[in-house]
Amino acid sequence: MRVFQNALTFRRNARPENATSAKIILLPLLLPAADAFGVDRVQFGMIITLALLIGIATPPLGVGLYLMSAVSGVKFERLAVSILPLLIPPFVALILITAIPEITLWLPNLVMGPDGQ
Repeated sequence: MRVFQNALTFRRNARPENATSAKIILLPLLLPAADAFGVDRVQFGMIITLALLIGIATPPLGVGLYLMSAVSGVKFERLAVSILPLLIPPFVALILITAIPEITLWLPNLVMGPDGQ
């Protein structure tokens, strides 16, 4: 019964609203720093979104893992170890998006022009 209650608690917290509320709280705090370092706002939004997505799937706060563990009946520890190889591509994508702005900016530049007008 306790596992079911924990699963319901984590299910309630594993909604997309958590990422939205994190963006609402973090963006006003971090956006001035991103602007000061010359990071484009589209790129910064992609970095924040991907980082929050990775946070859902990684321990210790990986609410997605707790939810999968409760639904599948697999122990959390076993699930956390088995998902590690699957986290390599998102981490590589986050590094590439952070290091190479053209990856996220080519389509906006194509549609709106390099100046964004």
